[in-house]
Amino acid sequence: MTHGNDNKHAFVSRLPEQIGTLKTDWNGLIQGDWSRIKLTHLFQSVQALAGSAGKFGYIQISENVYSLELYLKNLISRGEEPTREQADEVFGLIETIEGLIAKARLSQQFGDAGGHAGSLQVFFLNFSDSLAPGLDQALEHLECSVSRFEQTGALLQAVRAGAPAAVVIDDLMLAQIEPLANRLKAAAEQAPFAPKLVAISKSTDLDSRLSAMRAGAAAFFVVPIDATAVAARIRQLAAPRAEGGYRVMIVDDDRGQAEFAAAILRKAGMETCLETEPLQVLETLETFRPDLVLMDLYMPNADGIELTSIIRDLDEFVGIPIVFLSGEQDTEKQLDALSVGGDDFIAKPIRPRHLITLVNNRIRRIRAVRDASSPRTAAAAQEAPAEGAPDAALPIADPQLAPPPSDLPSLIRSALDEDGFQVLFQPMLDRQQAHGESYEMSLRLSGIDGTPLAEKEFMPVARQHGLLREIDRWLTQRALDAIAERRRNGHEVQLILRQSAETLRDGQAADWLREQLRRRQLVGTGLILEFNLLEVANSVQAAKALLRQLEEMGVAACLARFGHNDASYKLLQFLNAGYIKVSEKLLKTDPRIIAALMARARKLDARVIVPLVEDPRLIGKQWLSGADLLQSNAVPTTR
Repeated sequence: MTHGNDNKHAFVSRLPEQIGTLKTDWNGLIQGDWSRIKLTHLFQSVQALAGSAGKFGYIQISENVYSLELYLKNLISRGEEPTREQADEVFGLIETIEGLIAKARLSQQFGDAGGHAGSLQVFFLNFSDSLAPGLDQALEHLECSVSRFEQTGALLQAVRAGAPAAVVIDDLMLAQIEPLANRLKAAAEQAPFAPKLVAISKSTDLDSRLSAMRAGAAAFFVVPIDATAVAARIRQLAAPRAEGGYRVMIVDDDRGQAEFAAAILRKAGMETCLETEPLQVLETLETFRPDLVLMDLYMPNADGIELTSIIRDLDEFVGIPIVFLSGEQDTEKQLDALSVGGDDFIAKPIRPRHLITLVNNRIRRIRAVRDASSPRTAAAAQEAPAEGAPDAALPIADPQLAPPPSDLPSLIRSALDEDGFQVLFQPMLDRQQAHGESYEMSLRLSGIDGTPLAEKEFMPVARQHGLLREIDRWLTQRALDAIAERRRNGHEVQLILRQSAETLRDGQAADWLREQLRRRQLVGTGLILEFNLLEVANSVQAAKALLRQLEEMGVAACLARFGHNDASYKLLQFLNAGYIKVSEKLLKTDPRIIAALMARARKLDARVIVPLVEDPRLIGKQWLSGADLLQSNAVPTTR
């Protein structure tokens, strides 16, 4: 277990006491012991908790604590004793936080035991080490966390808290495999997928193997086993999409059909590339390097059979799976397509489950063949340890942010070296509900006297001392950890991060980010990197190169402080950014300007973000009705 997880577990273990104290203090305030000073102390305790929860990746806890912080800050500014309705609202927020804390503690007890950030959970049930010596260590080398259970009931209780990726049983449990498989499936029905059941047995007879497979076992191994090979197979079964990130190229002159197939595959965690011009296929193959090609059979200029014949003549692509998309029912035509090197057919209209299963199986099979001929190195399996650092709680601070101390540069340096920043998650209202939860992440820094400092207070100093790139990377790592954590729990999340001009001009930024994604085995990301439009304008070519590489990784870009002028639109068109965040001065502008901005943004395929507003009444109805993402403290939180 890493030092970072020790800190995370210690933090979670303290939460019930902390939230209990907050609840008691609030109850005392509204029962006749109200004073502005006591309310301020309560606010300061909440303020300290909000950033700490965010730092450890507990997004929903951080979000709700931050909402409570803002609510209490408003009460302090008004200076009046809270009404009954306001008191109930605070109690409601506290009770919501209590529920989230209980869920986090249950997940820690069962879902994270022995693991680290980015790991897959594997449960051993009544499993003897003598049956498969070294299997647990081999799994841990492959970033799998192993938890042991002696009783089925205890394992199922753990499954209800958070489904593992796989459950390994030995031959002593074979008689119970069918009821166990059924109970696992029922217990995990709320999870994104049921755990894969793996049996390891001393028996070599075919009946035992058939019984295990018919009962639901995904794999059956007979001892003695090669622990390294079996661990690799268990990991592949448990997370087939995580084996390097599947890349699928879709060749279809019908863009609608191509985008439909791409949407299905992206939702399954794969990276896709669309090519609607058949004559550009070879060039796209060379740049995208897919694991599989979905090829339309009938296209103008060059049909699928002709293109497949050409691809098979190229040594570097001779082994790539090619699957035809077609409504063709003529058996002879299908045979002609397969005879030139096609691997399979998928009939139009496409069935999502069929497409995902076929693509997964084809890529997995070809990778298994490659692995057999070129074994992985041990170094690749052991790299990327989880990052961790000491847990320093924020002391009590005044709600009004104080001026920065004179030794601020050393505080920033220490926060980078000792993992000392606090993280806040600002909820975003996604009007299309297209990406699950949406948040903007921001940082706070504990001052020399414990006073929390906002970004606007320490970022200018960080810029003067050349520390912005390191801060960008620190925040990005926390964002990726949070995305990975939410996905393990079956939730998609979209996070917006502000990035500096230093990152924009950093020629290694894309390579660094690609490595971070690979370490966490993330595809599709859910990451939006926000850049200041003026800074982008000063580094246009660097920005163009970076945004192109981000798009290839599935990372979106946002141009902030976007104005309604020709220069802004030309820059947006040149960079092809997916999002714009409008300049604050446009919030109360003429409705005709708003309508024009919305129309031009849509024409350039950009989604519109309306920046932070304390009161939605300050912005026009046009923004509320037309914005894709709305950032506001007034956005309701998850209850």
